[in-house]
Amino acid sequence: MRRIPWRLDPHRFSDVRRISEGNGCAEPGTISLYRYWICRYVDYCRTQGLDEEQELTRVGARRFALWWRSQGSPRRGGFTTTLNSSRSALRAWSFALGVLGVKVPPWETPATPPSLSAIMTAFVDYLNDVRGNPPQTVHKKLTHMAMLVEHCRKRRRRIGNINGLAAEIVAQLEGWCRA
Repeated sequence: MRRIPWRLDPHRFSDVRRISEGNGCAEPGTISLYRYWICRYVDYCRTQGLDEEQELTRVGARRFALWWRSQGSPRRGGFTTTLNSSRSALRAWSFALGVLGVKVPPWETPATPPSLSAIMTAFVDYLNDVRGNPPQTVHKKLTHMAMLVEHCRKRRRRIGNINGLAAEIVAQLEGWCRA
């Protein structure tokens, strides 16, 4: 494995390397390339006064790539290549540190679910309270109902309440059964 002699390994890199080489999850060349990006990332965090662990997110990796392309590198080049290479290395670094017990933030923040309309909220309450459906089933049924509501919207049919929704479902089923 080729090493860059003028940079010291980042803290805990030897532990991460030992784990990666031991379980065969990364080739020596990949580890060397990741080391190169991680060293750059550590330098970036130190010069910008950032917490290395807390910046290990998808958004933080993008900020780093933007900084590297605009200020950190003496060379100019394509941003996409820089983003993809650095993001891959930093994601692996984040996961490896998490395995070692270091508290790192989630790589991606979970998407916030869209707010539900009154009719969908009533439908969810019905599924939970009356039917006792598990969360996976409620999510699946909500997805299907959203598709039905979109279908009705495209055909300029308004569904005002849960009874209107039930009536629309019956009308759709009757139309399909006649066909």
